[in-house]
Amino acid sequence: MPTEPPIPADAWTLVVLAAGLGTRFGGRKQLEPVGPSGQILSDYSLRHAHLAGAVGCVFVIAPEDEDTIRSHHGDQQLGGPIVYVHQRMDRLPQGHTPPDGRVKPWGTAHALLTALPLVSGPCVVVNADDYYGPNAFQAARDFLASTEPGHPAIALVGYRLGDTTPPSGPVSRAIVSQKPDGTVESLVEVTGISAGETGFTGFDGKGGRSFTGRELVSMNCWALTPPVYSLLEEALQRFLDREDDLLAAEFRLPDAVSELANVAGVPVQVIPGGDRWMGLTHPGDRDGVRAALLAVERISCS
Repeated sequence: MPTEPPIPADAWTLVVLAAGLGTRFGGRKQLEPVGPSGQILSDYSLRHAHLAGAVGCVFVIAPEDEDTIRSHHGDQQLGGPIVYVHQRMDRLPQGHTPPDGRVKPWGTAHALLTALPLVSGPCVVVNADDYYGPNAFQAARDFLASTEPGHPAIALVGYRLGDTTPPSGPVSRAIVSQKPDGTVESLVEVTGISAGETGFTGFDGKGGRSFTGRELVSMNCWALTPPVYSLLEEALQRFLDREDDLLAAEFRLPDAVSELANVAGVPVQVIPGGDRWMGLTHPGDRDGVRAALLAVERISCS
């Protein structure tokens, strides 16, 4: 595996999180061919990131997926290298070891930390099983271009809840609350979100909740400056120190970002750009995503 950052420090890197188990989907949804020419969803992120100026990409993968993903994407795109790194269970701070019996990855924030030793400059982070649309990457690029790289700063591309809740089954989303200046006040994980006759319902840690569908949510499309990286390492240490059930607990990006905003004082900006999303959560999502991508390709070729 590579040990030195392969990307120039004055460029931004795309980081694709592709190590999930796909439990609800029933398999590796990050490898599911859904495009009209057999594209997987990360093909679109690579294309749109390239148009927005990314140089190089780091894929965070499960070891057993490396041959498949590497043969699909190759080792060179975006005007730079594509490198692959394994999300290992034992990639933990000194003094910590994974508990016996843990098989699930540590979560999206841990996956990002796995990639960051290969990233020299700012980065944009996305999931491999989501389609974000070209505007999301352009918005993230503009944020990074307007932000001092020596200062810790984070942006999330916000999407409307109603645009990210497929009819195939319930989903989990991080609901965004904003301060008057537009920065993030909190990111609350809500599970079991589904559409009803008059809106949406779901469950947070306090019970049932209702939503209009206009609420902003995070779909794990983030832009980060380099000083954030060491702060994430510190947040992982605190996560491991405080969690009682390390067999199941996950170090998720929305939770980690909320902590950095509220504990470390890192400004987390919500930026527009989430105008079109699609993704794979349940097996029933396949047909809808395929039809939507076919329409996208027709429009782009017209």
